[in-house]
Amino acid sequence: MTAIIILAAGESSRLGRPKQLLTFQGESLLRRSTRVALEARCGPVIVVLGFAAQQMVPELENLPVQMVINQDWKDGMASSLRAALRAVPKEADAALLMLCDQPGVDVDTLRKMNSRFEQGAAIVACSYRGVMGVPALFSREFFGELNQLKGDRGARSVLHRHRAEMEVIDCPGAALDIDTEAEYRQLIQDA
Repeated sequence: MTAIIILAAGESSRLGRPKQLLTFQGESLLRRSTRVALEARCGPVIVVLGFAAQQMVPELENLPVQMVINQDWKDGMASSLRAALRAVPKEADAALLMLCDQPGVDVDTLRKMNSRFEQGAAIVACSYRGVMGVPALFSREFFGELNQLKGDRGARSVLHRHRAEMEVIDCPGAALDIDTEAEYRQLIQDA
């Protein structure tokens, strides 16, 4: 079983408003990423909220997810990752990390990542625009190392340390990452 973790606790400082609540094709980015994670049917879905969590909770209404509120969200992405890993069920063999602001990530990508893990890959990362990153799947043996991350550092440093154990899949949809108003306007325009 692979738990899917959606990191959605940040304050979207570059955007100036919660990107989790931006709408795309009739739903918020938060609800969209959560729906995609659920449709992948890999295992339980854990959504980490923090900044303005009370505004985000209604977006997850009627979805069978576990919400984790990271009170330490100001400490950076690593604190959200640690909060999520504490919530991963003991029977889960891996955790697949997602961000809520990558609307180009689809169900097929998540299923392909999980399939590669089931075939023996210890880490599966996505490649886009010459970058390796999230979504990324880590087998349980890497949870301790992920728990050691600090500040606003995500899992990329763990990916780089373990290239030998990692399988990389091409995921051009992950390149679309909404951090600014211009990127959001471009997303809407291209839709």
